[in-house]
Amino acid sequence: MTRTGAVPRLMAHSPEPVAAINPADAAGLTDGGLARVASAWGSAVLRLRHDPAVARGAVFVPMHWTDRFAPAARINAAVNPAVDPHSGQPELKHTPVRVEPVGMAWHGFALARRPLGTALANWTALLPAADGVWRHELGGLEAPAEAFARLRVLLEEPDAAWVVLEDPAAGLHRAALLRDGRLLACLFLDPAPALPARDWLVGLFADARIGSDARRALLAGAPADGPAPSPTICVCHGIAAAGICRAIAAGADTLALVGEATRAGTGCGSCKPEIAALLVAQRIPEPA
Repeated sequence: MTRTGAVPRLMAHSPEPVAAINPADAAGLTDGGLARVASAWGSAVLRLRHDPAVARGAVFVPMHWTDRFAPAARINAAVNPAVDPHSGQPELKHTPVRVEPVGMAWHGFALARRPLGTALANWTALLPAADGVWRHELGGLEAPAEAFARLRVLLEEPDAAWVVLEDPAAGLHRAALLRDGRLLACLFLDPAPALPARDWLVGLFADARIGSDARRALLAGAPADGPAPSPTICVCHGIAAAGICRAIAAGADTLALVGEATRAGTGCGSCKPEIAALLVAQRIPEPA
């Protein structure tokens, strides 16, 4: 899709700057937390993902994140600067690194109808989520309540009103900004990195008016009835994790069979490691 995909669809393959590491190498590194990947030449802070498909002793990091979208996550700053004498390509695959956790007081995200830049928090990643909707992934060191108040001011729009849910004792802060029933922005902060899936919330921005049921469920980050939102795994064909898991449960126990049942993994193929991880996680033990 590097020649045929639009930017939002391309960036949805990796909606945050991530560092994937084999779980056996991840002692002390929380899945979903932030981690610093550092070399002798530089470092980057990325969202950590435990991925059994990554070889032991290796770390995989997408290299396309730049100052414009994620200034703290530029892995190219840490890459061995040795280059091929003919092509000029850097030594991307031979850069010794150490990986260490980065503590944050809160993790969060903001969805808005305009980009708010990359200076919103100590760690920010910005990307287009859909037509006219921008996704900001965040992590900060200030107190969650202070960050929540500051970010709400940045998101405010004329003649709009906030719907707010706060539990200061738990550090949970959520808000949605609406005008005439139309969703303009939403903001979710939590001490832990486990936050609601973004896809369902992004979909609400397309509605001319948020219905009463969706409005009640908005700050929960999930519809009031039906299954919780499931993250999209195969961006090429729009296949969510839940659909892949259903296919696995029905007997699709290989990548090829999952592809036949759902088409997931049959496009560019970049989602195959995630499908493989679901196959491992969903594998049903054979009867004794």
